Amino acid sequence: MSIDSPLAEFAQRVLGQPLSPPEPMAGGGSERRFYRFRAGGRTWVGVISAVPAEMRAFLAFTTHFAAAGIPVPGILGADPARGLYLMEDLGEHPLSTWLERWRAEPGGGGRALQAVRTVVRWLPAIQVRGGRGLDYSLCHEGQELGKAAFEADVAHFLTEYVPRFVLRPGPGGAVRADLARLVERLDGMPRRHFCYRDFQCRNVMWPRGGPVFLDYQSGRRGPLPYDLVSLLYSPDTGLVEPEREALIGDYLAALAEQGV
Repeated sequence: MSIDSPLAEFAQRVLGQPLSPPEPMAGGGSERRFYRFRAGGRTWVGVISAVPAEMRAFLAFTTHFAAAGIPVPGILGADPARGLYLMEDLGEHPLSTWLERWRAEPGGGGRALQAVRTVVRWLPAIQVRGGRGLDYSLCHEGQELGKAAFEADVAHFLTEYVPRFVLRPGPGGAVRADLARLVERLDGMPRRHFCYRDFQCRNVMWPRGGPVFLDYQSGRRGPLPYDLVSLLYSPDTGLVEPEREALIGDYLAALAEQGV
């Protein structure tokens, strides 16, 4: 991308100063494209969004969460008509990378566990305080996380993960019946609060010794345990079962602080 591209022109107009040529950044599985800009020893991140509804949700949710005291990226400017926005640079690595590094250091396991505990304790604030007054009409994948989404999760697990990690034939009828019962049980749970939908350490940055949350634009109302399980059983967290049990207690204590 050249310095006279629409994103670069937009970034320079927002910041009011000449910038270095935009540097491509890794974007994960998103359709968005990310670029880093530099000037005077500082950096910013410019984003090109290919899905207008997703961009509208991200920008509106970010403003709403920031007003609720939740640590989210600072947005410096946006041009929705062209699918462009500029935000603060939160660094190169998500929390998942830091956890791996800390656990590789002597005695670093405690630091990693404390970071996960901090994230767990923030979750009820995002779900309850952040969900209060949120404009759910902006949820571009539907306003509630329900049975269709749970069935899609199970199908993705069976087709993408089981063949890669299970050496014997895939789950038989009994396991599939258990999965169907799990879907029914989830679908019967209350959906009064915000569900992040993709709550994992890859969507948390750690720029200043604490979390900044990202990629909540696919969130909607959903069952509270969904996000907690997503985090605690993600391979990136590197947890063992006694640690998970303790973190569930931390979550429930933080949830009670939100009046739930």
